[in-house]
Amino acid sequence: MREMESRPAEIDPVARALQWTPVRHGGSRFKGQKLEIEGDQARVSPTLAGQTFGIVMSIPAFITAPLSIFAFLDGKIGAGIQALVFALVFGGAGWWLLGMNKTTVFDRNRDLYFRGKKPGHGKWRNRDKQGKLSDIHALQFLSERIMPRGRGGRGFLSYEINLVFANGERINVMDHGDKPAAELARLLGVPVWDQPAPGD
Repeated sequence: MREMESRPAEIDPVARALQWTPVRHGGSRFKGQKLEIEGDQARVSPTLAGQTFGIVMSIPAFITAPLSIFAFLDGKIGAGIQALVFALVFGGAGWWLLGMNKTTVFDRNRDLYFRGKKPGHGKWRNRDKQGKLSDIHALQFLSERIMPRGRGGRGFLSYEINLVFANGERINVMDHGDKPAAELARLLGVPVWDQPAPGD
């Protein structure tokens, strides 16, 4: 049984209007991200398994991209297009996974969270990249059942942790996270909402 600090308060209008569909659809059976807390700072970063999966997804692109060039030079347009599409699909998926799994830092002393190695001035324009901890209203914890394509069975549950703001905006900060929701909420001083608020 998951242990959560708090559930949506009936009188909280943000909880009542909050959407409960995943911000990031899809997921994996393995733990792709980890939470580390040291003093007044928390860090959500990709695990070795998460980084490896993104790199492995990119390998076919590096193999087939040169093949597509050779096919075009040899006049085999159809084969060249097929190899190029294959490279773009796998390369794009791999780079997307690596890009989406950037480290997110929560610094209570600076009242700041940011993605990447360090904060930047331009990132203030996009809450998805950087913002104030004091603007975070709550953490949302939800699950999504992933059904493998073309296979039977019950699939598996992928867990998601999202930042919630007073205007109802949600930003995903962690996938396949379970107990870290309560730990991160304690650092931020906000409640964890793990089920929809009762209707009016």
